[in-house]
Amino acid sequence: MNLFVVESPLQLLNAQEAKAAFGVPRAAAVLVVFVGVSEHSQSLTLSLIKTEDWAEVLKVGPTRKLPDFLREKRLIEAWMKQHPPIETVFIGDYRARFMRHMANTYAKRAVLLDDGSATIKVAEQRARGEGLQKQNRGLKRLFSKQRLFGYHDEDIPVLTYFSVYDLPLSGGDQLQRHHYAHLKRKAAHSERRDEVWFIGSPMVEAGILSAKRYRDYLRQIASECPHPVAYVPHRREEHARVDDHARALGWRVQRNELPFELALVEGGQIPQALIGLYSTALDSTVVLFGEQIPITSYEIPSEDILIPERVEISAQVYQYYREHFVGPFFQIKPLAGGAN
Repeated sequence: MNLFVVESPLQLLNAQEAKAAFGVPRAAAVLVVFVGVSEHSQSLTLSLIKTEDWAEVLKVGPTRKLPDFLREKRLIEAWMKQHPPIETVFIGDYRARFMRHMANTYAKRAVLLDDGSATIKVAEQRARGEGLQKQNRGLKRLFSKQRLFGYHDEDIPVLTYFSVYDLPLSGGDQLQRHHYAHLKRKAAHSERRDEVWFIGSPMVEAGILSAKRYRDYLRQIASECPHPVAYVPHRREEHARVDDHARALGWRVQRNELPFELALVEGGQIPQALIGLYSTALDSTVVLFGEQIPITSYEIPSEDILIPERVEISAQVYQYYREHFVGPFFQIKPLAGGAN
């Protein structure tokens, strides 16, 4: 038996890809949908599941509070007693403590699915020997959930990455590259629209950029774009703000219920080009469509980033693009910085 633990539509997409790549039959594939970022994300993920793809689908509630963790732990332990031993646990987000607990507790092997730039950050941290588990001391350690209640959220000793990225490895970690072979097989003949699609980002909502700077970026991008533009928002962007951007710039809004990659493949239409700041959607489109869809990533000036640790993350992503993607059909353009 194999567990696939996910919390978002993108992680579900990559779980389906891993299921095919690892040759896991339906009868041996159990999907666990976890409340991570939000219950809305869990609900959206559940709505996209095709039950015929999985032997069983389990829903796991919030686990941040101790009573919630103990409740979900008991439910999973009861389920485990009625099923064969677990061979592999596939997890969607290494940073999620409960996912690490699942992998450490039940897996002979742990596989990390792609979750955008977060995957690159995890691999680089592990390569430097830096763990994610908080190290409690004194009374906090004595009365911690780890010590008293068997919460095994420590760093996973050995990890296999299932990724489109070329990642640094540490210790016994392994990398299995993929190129969305399963998703490509589902691709239909696509009609090319006479418009460019801008991949939106929740950087204002996350406090990474000010609303003014983000709008200024959009104006800069609009001024040099020769085609009509459709704004494709991220699910965490505020609807009112997105609509306001579109009205101000004369752009169309294209909201997708499906993960962008799946919508692009199954929608039957592709744009003249794809543009954005940085996004997993840009990365995936390179792998899926190659030179069919030209891509421009606009580089955020470091002085405009409001959260200090995001400065390094942003730089790492653009550096990865330069080393692995930049070419005739993928370019990076600078944005003008300024006061926030």
